[in-house]
Formats: sequence, structure tokens, C-alpha cells
Amino acid sequence: MAGLRLLMLNYEFPPIGGGGGQAHLSLLTQYAGREGLCVDVLTSGAEPGFTMETFAQNVRIYKVGIRKKHMHF
Repeated sequence: MAGLRLLMLNYEFPPIGGGGGQAHLSLLTQYAGREGLCVDVLTSGAEPGFTMETFAQNVRIYKVGIRKKHMHF
């Protein structure tokens, strides 16, 4: 059986306040290290360009830079 791949979208990860980011963090913490599960997260980044970070062995965070004057808005 092939593993499960999951794509998650969130405009504020890591969380900078609101409940959506906190809920997403809690989910990723539960998914981290789960055998047979591969999670990719697409989110916004403060810096221009594209970066990739590893949250856990099976969880990758992809950040696409956006132009915002205030990260909290």
C-alpha cells in the first residue's frame, strides 16, 4: 500500500497569532513522524522568493514570499 500524501495550505505559518495558525501547528505536531504519511505545507513568507524548511522527517514547509507591510494584517 502506498503512503498517504497530504497538502495543507495556510497563509500564516508559523503562527503569528490567530487560531488558524495554532490549530495548524497542533495538527502538524500530531502528523510528525507518522509512518506512511507525507505532508507538504504551502504558506506565505515574509521575505521575497521561495524557501523550503523541514518541520519533521515527513513534513516540509514551502514558503512563498509576499509583499505585506504588516505581517499581522
